[in-house]
Amino acid sequence: MNYIHAVAFISSFISTQTMIGTPAEIYKFGSSFGYFVLAAPFGALVGVVIFQPVFRKLKLTSIYEVCS
Repeated sequence: MNYIHAVAFISSFISTQTMIGTPAEIYKFGSSFGYFVLAAPFGALVGVVIFQPVFRKLKLTSIYEVCS
């Protein structure tokens, strides 16, 4: 299984504002945002494992091709 897509998906969420703002967000609102940070990589991997094979089988590059 090619997990490069999951890594690219996760890295697209990470930015300078995220790296600076996440500690302040957790300090102000508690650990509920921290749960999101921990769950995001798992969600990305599940999405790649479920949706990538379907898109490859249908020879699609994005969901917008399905909608049109």
